[in-house]
Amino acid sequence: MMRSVAPPLTRMVFVLLLLACLMPAGRVVGQTPAPSVSSEAKPVIGWTNWRGPNQDGVSSEGNLPSDWKPDGVNHLWTVPFSGRSSLLVAQVKGQDRLYAWGYAGEGTDLREVLLCVDASTGKELWRQSFNDFLSDIIYSRYSIGAPTIDRQTGNVYVLSSAGQFLCFSSEGQKLWEHSMMEEYGRLTFPNGRTGTPIVEGDLVIVRSITSNWGAQGAPADRFYAFDKITGQSVWSSTPGVSPPKDNAFATPVLDWWDGYRVFYTGTGCGHVVAVNARTGQALWRIPTAQGGMNASVLRYKDMIIAGHNDENMDTSEQGRMMAIRIPKNMAELKARLAAQVPTTAPSAAAPATSPATSPAVATTTAPATQPAPAVLPAILDKRDEVWRNPLQVVTSSPVLVGNRIYQVVRQGDLECVDADSGNVLWHHKLAPDQLHASPVYGDGKLYVPMTNGLFYILKIKPDGVDELAKVQLEGNCLGAPAIWRGRVYVLTTDKLYAFGSKEPGPVPPPSVELATERPIGPPVSLRVMPSDLLVRPGRPVELRVQALDASGQVVPGSGETFNPVTLAWRKFVPPGALVRAEMDAAVAEGKLTAEPGAKLSAGMFEGSRDNLKGTLRGRVVPDLPYSFNFDNYTLSELHKTEKESSGEAVKFAYPPLPWIGARFRWEVRTDPTDPTGQNKVLTKTIDNMMMQRAQNFLGRPEMSNYTMQADVMSDGTRRNMSSVGLVHQRYLIQLLGNWQQLEITSNADRMKVAVDFKWVPKVWYTLKTRVDVNPDGSGIVRAKAWKRGEPEPENWTIEAPHTHAHTNGAPGIFGFAYQNQYRVYIDNLSVTANP
Repeated sequence: MMRSVAPPLTRMVFVLLLLACLMPAGRVVGQTPAPSVSSEAKPVIGWTNWRGPNQDGVSSEGNLPSDWKPDGVNHLWTVPFSGRSSLLVAQVKGQDRLYAWGYAGEGTDLREVLLCVDASTGKELWRQSFNDFLSDIIYSRYSIGAPTIDRQTGNVYVLSSAGQFLCFSSEGQKLWEHSMMEEYGRLTFPNGRTGTPIVEGDLVIVRSITSNWGAQGAPADRFYAFDKITGQSVWSSTPGVSPPKDNAFATPVLDWWDGYRVFYTGTGCGHVVAVNARTGQALWRIPTAQGGMNASVLRYKDMIIAGHNDENMDTSEQGRMMAIRIPKNMAELKARLAAQVPTTAPSAAAPATSPATSPAVATTTAPATQPAPAVLPAILDKRDEVWRNPLQVVTSSPVLVGNRIYQVVRQGDLECVDADSGNVLWHHKLAPDQLHASPVYGDGKLYVPMTNGLFYILKIKPDGVDELAKVQLEGNCLGAPAIWRGRVYVLTTDKLYAFGSKEPGPVPPPSVELATERPIGPPVSLRVMPSDLLVRPGRPVELRVQALDASGQVVPGSGETFNPVTLAWRKFVPPGALVRAEMDAAVAEGKLTAEPGAKLSAGMFEGSRDNLKGTLRGRVVPDLPYSFNFDNYTLSELHKTEKESSGEAVKFAYPPLPWIGARFRWEVRTDPTDPTGQNKVLTKTIDNMMMQRAQNFLGRPEMSNYTMQADVMSDGTRRNMSSVGLVHQRYLIQLLGNWQQLEITSNADRMKVAVDFKWVPKVWYTLKTRVDVNPDGSGIVRAKAWKRGEPEPENWTIEAPHTHAHTNGAPGIFGFAYQNQYRVYIDNLSVTANP
C-alpha cells in the first residue's frame, strides 16, 4: 500500500549530507538561423535590469516618495503574490509594466511564476508557471533571482530554480527554452539561488554551477551565452577554478575596458573575475574568499569593489570589502601575464574556457612535468588591492553614490564607506541581520528592504541618515525594489506593493552609455553557432559562422563571407583529451547531420578557412529504443587510488562520454558477483566525497512517454547500504538502502512518496518505471522492483499521482554512496517508447 513517508531523524542526517553534495543537474530549442530584428522597433525603457538601467541600484529620478504607509499615504496598490526576486518595471508598447518572479501553491502543487502586471493598477496582464523538478530546494527558497528585459525587443528572460532558462515575448509567449540541468549538467543546491541573466548586444548570458561532459565534466562556476533571439548557444566560459565552494548568483556587471566589452563578477570558487562578454574569454581573476561571492561588484574609477562573508584566502578572518585596481589596458594585462611564474598545465578536473568560445586559448593538456604556457586569465594578487576593510558582505549588494558606498552587512547595519580609501565613515542599525535584499537610491534617499519585512526610506546626510519612514510589511523582503516614474515597487514572500504618486511622473530619459569600443580589426578567429548542441538523428542542424576580431567583435558581413558551406570541416579531438571520441555525424552543405541510426556519441568539429578556425561541440542522442549492458567496454584505464589484492591498479573504463556529468562519478568495472569476471557493469565511484551523489542524464529533455528498466545492486551490510535508481521524465525513482524503501520524488521537500521494499546487499534487482500524463496535465508515476531472474510482478509496486505532472524530461541514472562507504551498480539499462 502506498503511503507518504516522513524521514526519521537518522534519515534526516543523510538528507543533510545529500544536500551538501554537488548534484549534476539542461535545452529544448529549435536550431534555426537568427531572424533579424526590425530597426523600427521602439526601444524599451525603464528599470529593465536587476537593480536598474545601469545595474547599480541608482535612479536618476526626482520627486520620489519620502513617506509611505500601507493602506495610507502614498499607497497605490497591493497584490497577493509570493516571491524573493528583485523587480523590473518598464514602458512596453506605451504601457508601464511590472515583472515579478515568484511562486504559488503548496506542496506538490507549488510552481514558480513569472508575473506581468500593469504598473499603475496592479492588474494582471499575464503569467507563466513552471514546475520545480529534481532540485534540492528546501523551505520554499524559490525565485531568488530576477528576470531581465531586452531593451531592443522587449523579450523577458528568466532562470527557474529547476534550471529552465526561458525567453518570453513582451506578451508572455514562450519563444525558446533551455533545460540547463539536462543539457549542461546544472547542479542544484538547497538555497535555490538562481541569479539574473544579462543582455549584451545580441547575446543573453546566464550563469550556473555545471558538471557537463568532456572537458567541462568537472563541476565549476560557468557562464553561458546564447543568441538572444534564437536561443542558439554561442559560448561557454569557466573563468575561475574547480571545484566551486558555493553556487554564486551575483549578477555580472557590464563595462567598457580598453575598447573591450567585459563583465566583472564574483564566482563560486571565491574569485573576482573579468571576462570578455563577447567571447567568454577570461581576462583576469584574483583569489579572494574561501567560499562563493554573492554580492554584485561595483565599478568605481579604475577599481572594482567587491565583498564577501567567508573566510579570506590570506587570513583566518571572515568577511571583507576590498577595492581591486583594474589593469589599465590589454598591453599591461599581457605584460602581467608574461611576468607570472608558469604553473603546470590544468588537469582534466579543472578545464579552461571552452575551446569553442576562445580559439586563442590553449586547449591541450601538457605533460605534468612541463610548465604550462602563460595564457589568459592573468592572476592578480594582493599587490593589486587598493584598500580593504573587514565588513561582512553576504548577499546584499552595495549602492554607489558619488564616492560613497552604501552597504547593508550581515549584522543588519547600513554602512557608509569612502570609495577612495575604504574607510567606514558611519553605520546605522536597521535590523538584526540581512540576507539577499539590496537597497536602491534615488532623489537623495535610500529605499532599503530588510529580511524581517521592515522597509526603510532613509534621507542621506554627510554623517548618517534620517529615517523618513519605517514600515513593517507582510512577509520577508529578499529582493531589491524598483523605481519608475515617481513610484517604488517592492516584493515580499507574501505581497507585491506599489507606492508613490497617484499620477505617474515624467518618463526619465534613457540612460546613455558612452561606448569606447575599439575600431573593428581584421578577423582572427571564427565563431560557429550553435557552439554546443544536442543532435537528433535525421534532423540536420543549420550552422552559422561569424568572424571575430582580436577584441571579440563580429566583423561586419562575415556571416555571409564565411558561409559554413565554404569552410573545410573535420572532426576534431583536442590533444590531451581523456577519451578520444568522435561525434557520429558529419558537416555537409552548412549543416551538421547525424544520419538515422546514428549511435550515441559526442565530439567536436573544426571549421577552417583562410587560416581562421572555429569549433563546435555536441552530442548525438538517438531516438528510442536504446540500451546499455557495458559488456563491449575494454577495461584499460588504471585507477590512481585503488589497487587489487595483487597490488596492481584496478582496471576500469570511463562511462559513456555523452552522458551528462557521468565522468568522475561512474566507472565501468567487472561485476563483483560474477565469478567468471566476464560481466561488466556501471559502478559508482567512491574515491571523492564531493562525488558521492550522482544524477546523470543520457537523453534529450523533450523526451516523453517512455519506459525505463535496469538491473541495480548495492554493496553494504545488513544495516548499511547505499541508494540507486533511475531518473524518469524529471522524477527520481530509487531504491533506498538504509530505509528499505522504493521511493518516488521530484523535489524531496515537495513531492515524496514511498513504500516498504526489502532488498539486501550484493544481490541484483530489476527496477522498472513509467510516467503517464493525462490530457488535463495530471499524471501518475509508476514503478516496480523485483529480484532479478524472478518473474516480473503483474502490478506496480508504487504509484504516485501528481496534479501538475512533468510532461517531458531526459532519462537518467542515479546513485548515492552515503559517505562513500558502499558502491552501487547498474546493468542492462534500457529506455523504450511506450505504445
